[in-house]
Amino acid sequence: MDQDRILRVMMDSLRLDELPPADSTMETLEKWDSLNHLHLMMDLEREFGIRFNSDRIPDLTSIEAIREEIESGKT
Repeated sequence: MDQDRILRVMMDSLRLDELPPADSTMETLEKWDSLNHLHLMMDLEREFGIRFNSDRIPDLTSIEAIREEIESGKT
């Protein structure tokens, strides 16, 4: 999986000035709040042509968790 692709989507979705660190979480990025989390999930779905399981969305609070979810095909 292209982690850079996820980071670029995050940068655009969260309106960040630069790519976030690969180990970013909701706790470490100020702009990644609950409302922006939903926008981010929708932007990632569009970018990757997938649908996240709505039960999993609250758990996708780190770049690593998002990457694993996309790679696992559980979406």
